[in-house]
Amino acid sequence: MRLGAKAFAQLQNGNYFIGSVKAVNAAALILTVTDGEVTLLRDEVQKVATLDSEEYAQLQQATTGFL
Repeated sequence: MRLGAKAFAQLQNGNYFIGSVKAVNAAALILTVTDGEVTLLRDEVQKVATLDSEEYAQLQQATTGFL
């Protein structure tokens, strides 16, 4: 993942963050978000996709709907 890229990070618990990639290492992913930054441990993260990726587009379609 390229530093500075806009990314979507989905956690194991279903929550997600959208931000810019600040740093990536073997233990964690750090995203810059609107109110600062968040450090996500690798074992907490289920999926990471850049916002311009096909994978992110598919996630958007899967989470859009109505009752």
